[in-house]
Amino acid sequence: MRQFMIGIEQLSLKTNLSKTKIMVMGKNNYNIDININNTPIEQVNTYKYLGTILDKNLNFNKHLEYLKNKATERLNIFKIICANRNSIAPHKARTVYRATIRSILERGSSYTSNNNKINSNKLNSATHIALRRISGCTKTTPTNSLHAINAEVPLKIRRKYVASKEIISAFTFCPIARKQMKKIGEMKQTRKKMTSQEKLYGEHIELLKTISTTKENDISGYIKNNTSLKQEIEKKKDTNKIMTKQITLRKIEQITKDRPTIYTDGSAIEGKTGIGILLQDKKNRWYHSYKTKNIAAITTIELLAIEKAIEQAEMIGMKNPIIFTDSLAGCEILKKAKNEEEIEKIISRTGELVQRETFVAHEWTGLYH
Repeated sequence: MRQFMIGIEQLSLKTNLSKTKIMVMGKNNYNIDININNTPIEQVNTYKYLGTILDKNLNFNKHLEYLKNKATERLNIFKIICANRNSIAPHKARTVYRATIRSILERGSSYTSNNNKINSNKLNSATHIALRRISGCTKTTPTNSLHAINAEVPLKIRRKYVASKEIISAFTFCPIARKQMKKIGEMKQTRKKMTSQEKLYGEHIELLKTISTTKENDISGYIKNNTSLKQEIEKKKDTNKIMTKQITLRKIEQITKDRPTIYTDGSAIEGKTGIGILLQDKKNRWYHSYKTKNIAAITTIELLAIEKAIEQAEMIGMKNPIIFTDSLAGCEILKKAKNEEEIEKIISRTGELVQRETFVAHEWTGLYH
């Protein structure tokens, strides 16, 4: 503790002693006396940190009780909003419920999912009251019918969905969490019981294998790309298509001269995603189109198109080409990639390819016509 305080002073930081507490984790009741600057630090069994109530046994009973009480307080306001005199439409009332009540009950779904069913089910009472107020159903209405009438997913399933998203997010962006999760397969052979988080990981393991995760940034050189055309072209909805085409063609002509060119594009239509690539030099043209196995954000698809285009160019021995893309976001991501501590693998791979001597620039071209 003395070394900790010395470190704080060296960083010119101050300790807020009124918010500093001691908590001993586990079932043992140890009494610990710690003084900082002659001020005794209080020992507690629960502590609220960033909206989460931590308890010494980490069963989160106090946190679930806190969520229930907070949701119940908001129910009083919700009842006034949904009063008959206000004549609020059911779909609008449902939106208010999701924003003000359901969002609270979902908080911390990943780390409270190990709690016993009795405590978890206490959260359902606030949900049922709100849904009855929205639909006008009575207390005798079965809960499954209540959810069906309101087109609302039961809270248990919803909390599992939120917990799954949090686990996938941790797997994607946190190398330490990802490393721990990958050990779960080995744990199954030695452990009979698994936590709910470990079970969720097992349920989504095939999906997680296909996700583009982050890694330590290994881009050392400068990625040449240019987005200067955005100063000449306004937003798509505000730009005349013919004018945009003329500006774009003029820009391409000025830049390319006699160099080979590559055009890439990604698209997402009706739940399906794919990429298109055009490579051309003075004598030949090569067209390529691919369907992606999984649905992803359009920017990810655009980056995948650039990566695939570079691979194709290397295969045919294309030298010193310029890559044109209509993804401004993709260019900006690659431009800023060098300054990030961790980046997605697809950005790392694309940046690595672009940095090679044969590929000198990215150009954002606005719209294709």
